[in-house]
Amino acid sequence: MRLYIVMAIIVSILVAIFALQNAESVSIEFLAWEMSFPLALVILGAAFSGMLVAWLFSVTGFFKKTKQYAELKSYARSLEEELLKYRGQDKVK
Repeated sequence: MRLYIVMAIIVSILVAIFALQNAESVSIEFLAWEMSFPLALVILGAAFSGMLVAWLFSVTGFFKKTKQYAELKSYARSLEEELLKYRGQDKVK
């Protein structure tokens, strides 16, 4: 986990340095709109958008794993109850 944080910080610093060295204005066209922004802002916006998408995928994966864990735990509990039930029948016989 620490390595992940260190790598994220290094990549963030490199992106910021790259963005600040490219400060000229660029024209962005989307559908019928045309806007002009500093290249640094475009680069940082794209990097932030990528981080947001990656975070959303990781969150959905986390929730899927949490749900699967709860289902498996419930299944294990039902198997343990069934085992105790069968063990109880063996003692009676």
